[in-house]
Amino acid sequence: MAKKIERIDVIIIAQPWVQCVMYHGKNVENDSRDKKKRGTVAVYSSKSKVNGRFQYCEEGMGIKQKYDPDVAGHILGFVDIIDVIEPNSKKIPAKYKKWWNPGSYGYVLSNIRLLKKPVKVSKKNGIIRWWHLQGSDLKNVLSAMTEKQKKQFKTFEELID
Repeated sequence: MAKKIERIDVIIIAQPWVQCVMYHGKNVENDSRDKKKRGTVAVYSSKSKVNGRFQYCEEGMGIKQKYDPDVAGHILGFVDIIDVIEPNSKKIPAKYKKWWNPGSYGYVLSNIRLLKKPVKVSKKNGIIRWWHLQGSDLKNVLSAMTEKQKKQFKTFEELID
C-alpha cells in the first residue's frame, strides 16, 4: 500500500520570475543556497513587488511582465527540480545559460504543470524561499489539478482522503 502524502514542498518565486518559469520557458531558478531539494515541488507566487525585477526582465531578458495581484499569494502549478548548477560552474549547457546567474546555485527546472487556475493559500509571513503545503491548502491545490496532473502523482487517490 502506498504511503499517504501529507505535504508537498513549495518553492516561492517572486514576480516576474514566477511568470517566466510558468509561461516563458525559464528553466533555472537562482538561489544563494542549495537546499538539496529535488523532485516535484509546487510553485508559489510571492506577494513581493520590486520594480527593478520587472525592468530587468524586460531589458535583460526581453520579456515584458506586469505585477499580477491575481496570482500573488497563490500556487500556480508544479515543476520538477532535476538538478542544481553549482556557483561559478564552467561547463553549463547552453539551454540554461540565459537564466542562470553564475554566482548562484541554479535549480534546474523541468516538466512545468499549470493548475487549471491559481489557488490562494495561507503562508506565514517571513518565509522567504521554501515551505510545505499541507492540510486544507494541500487539498485545495490538489482539487485544482487536471486529470493528467493527478496521474503524475502515484498515490493521488490517497492524497485527497
